[in-house]
Amino acid sequence: MRPENLSELKHQFPNLSISYKTIHASKGLEADHVILLNAASGRTGFPSEITDDPLLDLVSTETEPFENAEERRVMYVAMTRARHSLTLLASVSRPSDFVSELRGEAEYGIASGDTNDAVPHVCGKCGGPLLPVPARNGRIWYRCGHEQLCGNFVPACSACGKDMPSRERTAS
Repeated sequence: MRPENLSELKHQFPNLSISYKTIHASKGLEADHVILLNAASGRTGFPSEITDDPLLDLVSTETEPFENAEERRVMYVAMTRARHSLTLLASVSRPSDFVSELRGEAEYGIASGDTNDAVPHVCGKCGGPLLPVPARNGRIWYRCGHEQLCGNFVPACSACGKDMPSRERTAS
């Protein structure tokens, strides 16, 4: 049985407790499993790419030894709330700098959901990566990785329902 909503999930697992908190609200708390959403780069990403006012630099007494030092501390708080597992949900096309750094360190044992073996498919509208998205009927659609900017969706091959459609080249 695949639960369709949270109430069905709670009915299926009566001891399940799910809560949603900001990183700041989770300080001092712990959970068996933590999922950190939207670990992407960009103006509203984490760390934020919004630059500080230059006037702030004039009145700031200390310079930090690391770039984005305060946001690194906040990220540490988020990551250390987990007792058993931490899942970072990040964009394949624009992951957070923090996620990229973690993936580069073998000692952390990062398991990645993306497959580097797959042939990348390119969006015909903007050139971004096309990512597979399963539909309820078991078929696959491909969504542009730049969904907030592009929004392109491409249906999977009509024959197999799984892979990208391709055009056969004919000899002329």
